[in-house]
Order: sequence, then structure tokens, then C-alpha cells
Amino acid sequence: MRAAVGLLDLHSGKGYPIGAAFLAVRLYPALVSNDIGCGMALWQTELPCH
Repeated sequence: MRAAVGLLDLHSGKGYPIGAAFLAVRLYPALVSNDIGCGMALWQTELPCH
């Protein structure tokens, strides 16, 4: 992990915190969340990364 931040809905989850965002070199699918109905999604776009 290069950085981590807790968002407004930060709370404990099953193995990983819910409402946290992580910056890493690669994707960690388990960190996308396991909170049913939390509204998180992973989308691939053509937008440039800066």
C-alpha cells in the first residue's frame, strides 16, 4: 500500500474496513468491500490517470 484514507462511512468490516480507499501498485479485489448494498463498484474507463 502506498496510501490509505478513511471516508465518511468508515466502519469495521469482515477482514477489511468499509469506507476506506487504498492506493496500491496493483488491484486488491478483496478491498473493494463485502458490505452488502454499500454502493461501491469498480469501473474501467479511458480517462487518463494523473
